[in-house]
Amino acid sequence: MPTRAAQMGEYLQRGLESLSSHPSYADARGVGMLRGLELVGDDERAGAFGSARAACLWLRKRLRDLGLITLTIHPGTVFLIAPPLVIERAEIDAPVEILDRGLRELDQALAD
Repeated sequence: MPTRAAQMGEYLQRGLESLSSHPSYADARGVGMLRGLELVGDDERAGAFGSARAACLWLRKRLRDLGLITLTIHPGTVFLIAPPLVIERAEIDAPVEILDRGLRELDQALAD
């Protein structure tokens, strides 16, 4: 199981890194299937939201509406990604696609 977690974790990491073209993307990191996706970076980039944390709270609610339940961890700008170890590649692709859509919407809101 540790080998599978490492392999699928690398696949997940590549998926998260594919989101790096979004202006709101800051970093993706982790080990195995436990990953963090850091967004917005600082309050100066938070635009009308007023703070990076508020922007991420908005995104968290939007992702929920799109079908992806997420948690944010300290300082409120890191999305915890922890799928089950038995996940398949297609099941990793689906949340990455939802994250992509949510980030597009966040980027648009930040630009307004």
